[in-house]
Amino acid sequence: MSDEKIQGLPVAGYRPQTKEAIALVDVNKDAEERCLRILDSLAARPDIDPYWLKIGRAQIQVGFMAVNRAVFQPDRVTLPGDTPADASDATGNLPAGSVPAVDAEQAAPVIQPDTGAAPSA
Repeated sequence: MSDEKIQGLPVAGYRPQTKEAIALVDVNKDAEERCLRILDSLAARPDIDPYWLKIGRAQIQVGFMAVNRAVFQPDRVTLPGDTPADASDATGNLPAGSVPAVDAEQAAPVIQPDTGAAPSA
């Protein structure tokens, strides 16, 4: 096992990776693509429920993303206005009792699944 690190994209929170870690994620990406192609072939069938197929596809993609994050272990990032009390520890957890301030206008929107049903009032 080599300790040589490969520089990746300059994405906040991501760090240089070993060749072994990159190889592991490459194997995962290959397996993910094979699964997605199976789902693509199912999507072309009229006897397959597209609602559940979309849910299954999303869950598979989330699962592979989680596995790849387990390998690469990206760090939390510092946001403008953060104080040392906002910084997370090495495990990515915020210090006990601390809740960073969140500007509601900057918070990510909650995305609801498309059920195909008309919106309720």
